[in-house]
Amino acid sequence: MNKDGEILIYDGAETVYAVPFLSMKDTYESGKKFLGNQTLTEEQKVQYHCE
Repeated sequence: MNKDGEILIYDGAETVYAVPFLSMKDTYESGKKFLGNQTLTEEQKVQYHCE
């Protein structure tokens, strides 16, 4: 983790990515924004073991 709170990921070639470290709550909120607040169907919830 760097001083900005980002995780550094090396892809095995020559590229290093700096990815923000988010809590699970922040990750879920970011995902909801990206998907336009879409929700899973009941079938998807069962498939992905969501409550």
